[in-house]
Amino acid sequence: MSSDPFAGARVSALAILSGTCPLGGDDVTPFDALARYMAVTYPEHVPGPGYAGADVHYDAGYGHLVMSAQGICSRYLTTVDMDELSHCAGLIASVMCLQELADRHARRLADEPRRGEVRKMSSHSRALAATTALARLCDVVLAETGDARALARNAIWAEGIADDFPALTAFANGARGLLAINWPGSTFVWYPEVGCLGVHAAARRDGQAILDRAAALQDVDEDRAGIVRRAMPTGRRGPHPGPGPVDERYPGPEHEDDVATDLPTDPGVLVFPTSLLDAAGKSENRTEVKKTLGSALGARLPLVRVPEDWDAWEAGLSARSQWLAAVPRALRAEQGGHEHWDHTVLCVVGPPGAGKTRLVREIAQDSGLHYVRINGEAATDTSVFGTSIRWSTSQAGVIERAMAAAASPTALLHYDELEKSAGSRQSNSGKITDLLHGLWEPETAQTWRSVWLGDPINAGHLVHIVTVNSVDGLPGSLVDRMRVVRVGEPGPEHLPGLAHQVAVEACRELGLDPRWGTLDGEELAALAEAWPGGSVRRLQRLVAGLLRARDGAPGSRH
Repeated sequence: MSSDPFAGARVSALAILSGTCPLGGDDVTPFDALARYMAVTYPEHVPGPGYAGADVHYDAGYGHLVMSAQGICSRYLTTVDMDELSHCAGLIASVMCLQELADRHARRLADEPRRGEVRKMSSHSRALAATTALARLCDVVLAETGDARALARNAIWAEGIADDFPALTAFANGARGLLAINWPGSTFVWYPEVGCLGVHAAARRDGQAILDRAAALQDVDEDRAGIVRRAMPTGRRGPHPGPGPVDERYPGPEHEDDVATDLPTDPGVLVFPTSLLDAAGKSENRTEVKKTLGSALGARLPLVRVPEDWDAWEAGLSARSQWLAAVPRALRAEQGGHEHWDHTVLCVVGPPGAGKTRLVREIAQDSGLHYVRINGEAATDTSVFGTSIRWSTSQAGVIERAMAAAASPTALLHYDELEKSAGSRQSNSGKITDLLHGLWEPETAQTWRSVWLGDPINAGHLVHIVTVNSVDGLPGSLVDRMRVVRVGEPGPEHLPGLAHQVAVEACRELGLDPRWGTLDGEELAALAEAWPGGSVRRLQRLVAGLLRARDGAPGSRH
């Protein structure tokens, strides 16, 4: 779509994503945007599917969508039942359905040839633009209730039309960053008191920080090429050379305060030396570094010991996921005779839904390792590795935050679906794979240069586990740095133990007594009939449905 037919209404998706008409303020709920959109676009009547008029651009399919949108507004948004969760659930489901139908109709219109009279061709184009606008506005509404899939769809759309609308570039970059941290979490449920989550405002803010960093780096490259620019004061403190004036009042690292020294020193690794504060520049930056790193700054951090009984550790993990037993076995072999967890890069290749992600999380839990999951499908170099502390919109990287949170040089970084990593070298956000080489090489990882801090830190004791469906999308230079383990998927012989685990996990997520997850013979037989093996995700859905069905059954267990 090269134009926004409803830009004048100031309630379109383009206006919201670009910041022209941000959500919030007078918006009590995310759905207010859809109500205003329909009220402004069709203030007097709702054209029917057979209405041959410009209001629906002579397109019956779009006419149906308009009627559906108006029906949602009149049924749900003009009542006083928003305090009821069931009412809100129905409203969210209706908007989801409208979005899916609008997307489907937009694809059909895009595939149709534009033939006939000039008037018909113009009507076709306007119907396509209006249908797309409605679909994207639904995604705006859904994303503001915590739907990550809706945010991802709007990010993809914004990236596709950013050449025509440059203001969308900031949103697209920031949205990718939010998605990379698994926003907003699998257990989030929206309720009316929350109002708008501020998702799009946060995406624009974070994305603009990325653009500022890219522009600054371009300025540096041009300066190196011989283009002279007027120096901008940075407020850098310290005796070291650098851009901007030097504040001689800075007393030097020997007078640093708020640096912890009470953590264990033997064994231990100095990950974040106090000299990092020299490179941070002005006092505000130094304060931010101290706040983010906390007690880890300047301290020797203890390593995490490997399991005392490797046999019991491996047997426990293998028993829960027998078809994935090769993974803990390979990880154990990688650690060799080490007393503490050390640098490892393991790649688990297997079909989708095989339980790879679940196993990696269990490995971290059973090993006492701080766990961080990086969603490769949405991750870019800036969202994972951060932006420079020297910029006003700086952001600490995942690596620094993980070790600071763990108060240890050792953490488990899980790169999920890395083969689908976002970003490109031609955009403002590069691919995460471009910056992993030094981090995954044992020698260079010990003096890995932090993008956020601008100085080397010791990242040589991290455990990196990658889960992919195929290594075909990964650079060969990265595959060479990994130990690749290929796994299959569970079969019907694994159902009894696996179903019990899935049921107990479902009960915990729902806040129920885990004993409620005990399945009887009849329930296991029903599952065996519906699930012959394969995807664990499908089994999770079946078990969840079974647990819900218990409440409605006569004489249900409580």
